Order: sequence, then C-alpha cells, then structure tokens
Amino acid sequence: MLVDSEELLEEVEDDRDMLGQMFAMLQQDSAERLPKIRDAIESGNAQVLMEESHALKGGVGNFFAMSVYDTAYRLENMGRDGQLADAASVFAELEKQLDQMNAEIREIIAG
Repeated sequence: MLVDSEELLEEVEDDRDMLGQMFAMLQQDSAERLPKIRDAIESGNAQVLMEESHALKGGVGNFFAMSVYDTAYRLENMGRDGQLADAASVFAELEKQLDQMNAEIREIIAG
C-alpha cells in the first residue's frame, strides 16, 4: 500500500465526500502537470521539470503516499540540479506509483 489510509481518513475526519473532492482536484492537477513533466524531460527543460514536479509533489502530499511524494521530490531535485539523465526512468516510476495510489484512494473513498 502506498497510501496510509488511516492517516488520510483521520485528516479528512472520515469525510469520504470531501476526500472525493480532494481526489478530483488531484486528478485534474495531475492531468495537467504530467504531460508538462514529460515534455520537460524530453526537451531537457530542467526549470519546468523542477517547477511542475514541485507542484505535483505538493498535491500528492495531501494523500499520505510518502513514496509517491519522494519520487516527485527526486524529479524536482533533478530539475533543480540540471541532472536529467535518469529523469525518464524516475518519471516512469512516478506514473506507475500514481496509478497505484489512485486505485488505493478510489478504494478508500468507496469504503
């Protein structure tokens, strides 16, 4: 499990409707940011990689999925340091983690 469901439910005071709204916002944000991150990696734009990964990390941080947060943070740092050599593989890992995290959050929302 990537998501600490106990912490997450405690944070939202077991309000699964609110959690659903938060999740919808994350989905919208991710849908906008992931292509920008991919494009930044492909074009070698370290600044955009840093900025978009930082913003995505912030959204993920609300869902108590520390390994996903850490992977986004790695991308952010790669952008900050201008070291994009391994960014594509880290991004692929992030996408897999996000898919798993999203599935877990859907299960939590469903109860």
